[in-house]
Amino acid sequence: MPNLRWTLTASLATALMSSACASTSPPPVAPPRLPIPAEALRPCVLSVMVGDTVGALDTAYMERGRDLVTCEARRREAIASWEAERALQDRWREETEPKRRSLWPF
Repeated sequence: MPNLRWTLTASLATALMSSACASTSPPPVAPPRLPIPAEALRPCVLSVMVGDTVGALDTAYMERGRDLVTCEARRREAIASWEAERALQDRWREETEPKRRSLWPF
């Protein structure tokens, strides 16, 4: 008789533990992704000085400044996309987070 009681207790404990693990399955869909703008993916190219005159130096200085501003705008655009994607994924995780079921139906 004591052996039967032990077997029933172990079987019940195993069933409860297995059902608790099975109730927390991962979400079936992938998190949302946003496309990165094509402009943000292009590498930054800075102008170089052509010639050895003061005019060429001034021109190169102005062109490099323009290139740096353009590069910074692309970088900001990429970061904005990334931050928006992360916020969207965080919201998605909160909405699709598996709900824990209790062992007792009460």
